[in-house]
This record gives sequence, structure tokens and C-alpha cells, in this order.
Amino acid sequence: MCEKKIIFIESNTSGTGMLALEKAKSWGFKPVFVTNDPNRYKGLDSIPCELYITDTNDLDGLKQMSSIFDPLQIAAVVTTSEFYLITAAELALHLGLPSNNPLSLQICRNKHFTREKLKEEGFLQPDFVVVRNLEDIKTAINKIGFPCVVKPVDDSGSNDVLLCFTEDEIFKHAGSLLSDKINVRGQLKASAVLIEEYVNAPEYSVETLTVNGVTTVVGITEKQTTSSPYFVECLHVFPSRLSAEEEKEIAHTVLNALEKIDISTGAVHTEVKLTPRGCCIIEINARLAGGMIPELIRLVTGVEVLEKHIRCFAGQYEVEDYRKNGYAAIHFITHSTSGVLRGVSGIEQVKKMPLVKDVHITAKTGECIRKPKNASDRLGYVIVKGNSYAETILCAKEAVSKVELIVTKE
Repeated sequence: MCEKKIIFIESNTSGTGMLALEKAKSWGFKPVFVTNDPNRYKGLDSIPCELYITDTNDLDGLKQMSSIFDPLQIAAVVTTSEFYLITAAELALHLGLPSNNPLSLQICRNKHFTREKLKEEGFLQPDFVVVRNLEDIKTAINKIGFPCVVKPVDDSGSNDVLLCFTEDEIFKHAGSLLSDKINVRGQLKASAVLIEEYVNAPEYSVETLTVNGVTTVVGITEKQTTSSPYFVECLHVFPSRLSAEEEKEIAHTVLNALEKIDISTGAVHTEVKLTPRGCCIIEINARLAGGMIPELIRLVTGVEVLEKHIRCFAGQYEVEDYRKNGYAAIHFITHSTSGVLRGVSGIEQVKKMPLVKDVHITAKTGECIRKPKNASDRLGYVIVKGNSYAETILCAKEAVSKVELIVTKE
């Protein structure tokens, strides 16, 4: 019997994107990758897959292209890119395959729509105002106050999320966002900005898998970000160090929210903060977690959650017992100043550390780097696995401290 095909519409550019393509064959599928620019993806040329180059921002064109495939040989249409969730869903439904309702995905993709839906359903979340022109900003400031978070409604990877302390900062940042009409994938942006209450509380993400409308909580990840004004995730620990009562509250809140939004298929990565008032929902991302969180889950549970995510869309998912053994952490490598990366030392020393499972530098020598403003400014990572929370955190921080980045001014 021939392997059924998984059609991937674009991908994220780091983490699980290329990994999913690479592993699809071992899961019993034949990967098909559809992109408008194969040069965007490092390592794609070494992955055995069917490659189609076409305008992935043209849904009608994708539907026409899909006619070349035998529908009986397609198991699923998926994407690991935030920017193509709705496109992949529309194509899947066109082919009669499992997927989420595109309207549900639109609520998740557009943070303003998320806020309005959560408000309608009575969930705890930051106070917010959406602005579409500079004239609306003063009204927003009067409602939200300082400091406040200013961010685009439809970007990804913490891109252009800024904590603002003054009116001038808000006007400058919001003005820049409103003038930016096209995103990094050549898609028209929503031309709207959210000004939100800053919730100063511990941050977590809830990783879930849904099939046929039934959602399973895989686990909760503890997260740390760089200091303000930017919020770049620099450390993830799985599972989080929460009490059973706190875990129950967070899980209940997220499961209820996903039900209200009508998520029916696949992984969702929901970001929350635990406040004295309860679990506050920050974002709902209708995709697998980024930042190598799936790898942390695999190290702790033995379950390949990336595979489970793909199988949800192929109608082959079976509920797992995500029994946890120890802790895993990823500590991202960044640099405090901008410049040109001239070299890296200490990698071999880190590899020899007993708890280290992986160390990887993603930045290339000669590349311009900067103090992190979003996830793309992370230069590499170290992954560790330990028996206790304390030793895992300690090892991760010690390992990163041994990596020396040689940076010169531009």
C-alpha cells in the first residue's frame, strides 16, 4: 500500500518546521512541501520530500494545484507556520479532510478577535483597546494607563510587542505598526494595534491536543522572557512547577476557552499568566508550540507530540498518558549588544555536561546580530534534562554561561 501524503503549506523557519518534514516518512507518510520561497528554509534541500513552488498566498491557486493529487492518497493538509493556519484549513476542507473551522482560526490569529471573544465569554484577560489610527491613541491611554503593552493584532513570535511607559513611546511604536502594511510572508496586515494592560505575573503556556472536538492537556510549560521593553522568551521548563490546584485552575480555564472558540483538531499553544485574580489568558495560538517545547515534552514524557499533532489532522490520533519523568529545559542563547558574530567558543565543553541533551548555534559567523527584540534574534539554544526542577534550571544556566559569542561592532 502506498504511503499517504501529508501536504505542508509553508512552515515556521525554526524549531519543528523542518523536523516535521524530516520525520514524516518515519511516521508512515510521504511529505509534500508547498512554498513560495524554498530558500527561506535552512536544511530543506537535504530533506527528501516532494517540493512544489507556487504562490501560497493565493488560496484559489492552491486549490487548483491540489487537483494534481489523488484525493485518496492525501492524509492531511497542515502547516507549522502561524501565517498559514487559515490557508491550510481552507485547503483541507476543500479536499474533504479534517481541520479546524477557519472562523475559529481567525479568532486565534487576530488578537483583537481573541480579546473580543474572551470578553464576550467572560474570561479573565488584560484590559484592552484596539486602535486603527493615531487619533484613537489618547482615548486608549486614558483607559489602559501606564505601563501598557502595544502590539500588532496579527503577527507572530513576539514580533513588535513592546512595553511602553510614555505617551511618546506609544505614538512612535503604534505609528510604525500602522504604517507597516505587509508582513514577512507578503500578506496584507490587519492595520490595527492592540494597546493592553500589562499583567505583571508568572507566565505559562498550556499545550493541548484536540481530535474530534475532545481536548487533552499534554502539560503546562513554565516560561521566562527577557527584560522589558521587549518580551522575548529566553527559557522554557517542562513541566511547570505548579501546585495541583494551580494546574487544575489553569487547565480548566484553557479547556473552557478552546471549547468556546470551537477548536476541533490539532495542537493549541495557549499563553496565560497566573494572577491573584486567577488564570489570565494572554494569547491562544492554534498551532503546536514553538521554541522547541515539543522536544522538552518528548524528553519528559517519551511522547512525540509533533507526530501526535500531525496524526490529529490525519484522523489517526489516540489519547496518550502523558506521564512525566523529571524536567527538561531549553535556554536560548542571545547577546546583549548588536554587532557582527565573529565566532563561538565553549560548545564542545557544553556538550560534555552530563545533563545536556543538545546545544545548537543557529546564527552564522559573519551574520549581523542584535539585542533580542523578537524570537528571530535568538542565536541558539541549550537543552537539558534533569531529575529535579532545581538541577535542570541550574544546568541550563551554567551551560549557557559557558558559551562565548565573539561579537564585533558593525
